[in-house]
Amino acid sequence: MPYKEAPSQRLAFERVRRASVQYASNLRKVALHIGHLIQGFNPLDEVEMANLQMLLYRYAQTLAPWAKAQAARMLTEVGRRDTRAWEQYSRQMGMAMREELVSSSTGVVLRAALARQVDLITSLPTVAAQRVHDLTVENLAHSKRPAQIAE
Repeated sequence: MPYKEAPSQRLAFERVRRASVQYASNLRKVALHIGHLIQGFNPLDEVEMANLQMLLYRYAQTLAPWAKAQAARMLTEVGRRDTRAWEQYSRQMGMAMREELVSSSTGVVLRAALARQVDLITSLPTVAAQRVHDLTVENLAHSKRPAQIAE
């Protein structure tokens, strides 16, 4: 049974996308504001251009704390929402995997392989015990001393 993405997963990732869209919207507002500031100046007048440069420089300084806060908020929010979305997605994948292992032929094959591995592991001591027994009997039949058998 193939895994299908649930609508709630798309919604979780949509929330992440919306946070970045909001950030982009805020940046566009700053760009529009800069555009409005520039429109009031004559590009052919050197004095006005110098004043515009100073105005834009001061605006950048004024904007710096806001920009830092916006960037930090966006990164924090996207990180938080992204983590939450992946946690939800992982839980749903885990439930789908459990269902697959319980109800499908994949689960039957997995359980058979698990049983074979358990049998192999638990047979190690009994195989070793049988080997010790066989070596002991064989070496005793040839009149070897215990030290020789231990080797």
